[in-house]
Amino acid sequence: MKTYILSGGKSSRMGTDKGLVQLHQKPLISYLIETLQKLDFDIKIIAHHSDYHKFNLEVIKDIYPEKGPLGGVFTALNDAQTDCFIISVDTPFITEKQIAQLLENHQKNQLTLAFSEDKIYPLFGIYPFHLFEKLKENILQNQLKLMKFVDENSPKKIEFNFSSLEKQNINTFEELKKAEKLLKYGD
Repeated sequence: MKTYILSGGKSSRMGTDKGLVQLHQKPLISYLIETLQKLDFDIKIIAHHSDYHKFNLEVIKDIYPEKGPLGGVFTALNDAQTDCFIISVDTPFITEKQIAQLLENHQKNQLTLAFSEDKIYPLFGIYPFHLFEKLKENILQNQLKLMKFVDENSPKKIEFNFSSLEKQNINTFEELKKAEKLLKYGD
């Protein structure tokens, strides 16, 4: 499965590129890369920082810079030219088993997203290529709200029971410290 790690955000709450921030002596993005490589996926990183090249994966820049996650999804679909798996760098503890569960429940041409505790995870999912033109239209009209786009395209929601660590979204240094504690001591 063509897989894209979205790492191109501004990281405004973190103040530095969050995918490169150290967590237990390794960059945050390393956790996802290690998991995805076990699944033998074709992995690419969507990012602007040149330091991402050190992971020996292809790094792609957003076609439309500064258009948020919607721009990242568009860039991924443009590169893939087929359905592709999208995951955000700030959710590094998703497991192989959870990714496999998402794939098993995906049907071609269906937007398939993780769902847990009444919350959709729009950056842990499979985006069908047929949404490419709709994404482009939204970007060109500067309609960049990812959840609005998701809601308008009838996602198939796959139910997960995430642990505190697995659902950890790391956008601030406070959340990074929480993840460090969860890694060390568990839930």
